[in-house]
Amino acid sequence: MLKTNVCCPMKLRLGGLFILVAFLLSSCANLEAVGDFARMSATTADYQSVVNDYIDSPKRQKSYESERSAAQIDQIIELRNQQKPQLEGVQSVLVEYMSALGALADGKLPNVDDQINAISSSLEKGGYVNDTKGIKKETASAAASIANILVRATLDHWRQRQLEEIIKECDPHVQSVIAGLKELLDRDLRASLDNEELALSKPFRAWNASAISRNDPDGAGRVALIFMNERREELKLKRARLDAYIKVLDTIGKGHADLSANVDHITGKSLTDRLKGYGKDLLVIQSAIRKLVK
Repeated sequence: MLKTNVCCPMKLRLGGLFILVAFLLSSCANLEAVGDFARMSATTADYQSVVNDYIDSPKRQKSYESERSAAQIDQIIELRNQQKPQLEGVQSVLVEYMSALGALADGKLPNVDDQINAISSSLEKGGYVNDTKGIKKETASAAASIANILVRATLDHWRQRQLEEIIKECDPHVQSVIAGLKELLDRDLRASLDNEELALSKPFRAWNASAISRNDPDGAGRVALIFMNERREELKLKRARLDAYIKVLDTIGKGHADLSANVDHITGKSLTDRLKGYGKDLLVIQSAIRKLVK
């Protein structure tokens, strides 16, 4: 009897411990979808090619234009060069945030890049005029707010239990950053690519017309057409990259908004399944982007 009395409490304690461990493991497993979505978001958001296309398009356009357009295009080139650090900073903050979110979901401490403080300061101090093209002040301010939250989370050694807090606090800023990036790229980069295509057609058509007038249909005219079509294929590739990145931003925005709205049920199966869906969508887009890299 004595052995039975000792054994039962021991079994109860072991049983309770097993249940607790199983519960903790279950919770971690459910957060795996949050981590996967966050990491995939960070990977796909970090797409420097689109930023480079935005900066370099006016430079390529200038090479096709006449001298009388040079001064105007030089102004655009200078403006884009000034905007580059701001655009890269906003993009970097989004990437850093999603990486930190993935780390917290995995039960790790968020590891924020040392440069995030400098980026935050730069975005806050930058001169922004909302009636000019470029990164808007509200977009930069939203990115700076995210950066400041990340710094605070790192300094305070935030843990997984604070994941819900950071998601709720950051979601309005995340949505603002994504909206600002989409507006800038979908408007200004798309317009730049259209202008570039319009500009490149002028010298090549003139070259072809000159060849025809000299009765040289198999010479310079054919070469001009080949070159023009090659440049158009390059622009088609850049538009496809832009379209893919807009889809990335849309998917990240929707996924994070869903996560924030349902953060009180973060381990629930319904949200977990949807996050897995967002992650799969990002993976498909990432695969498509890889095929567009030349």
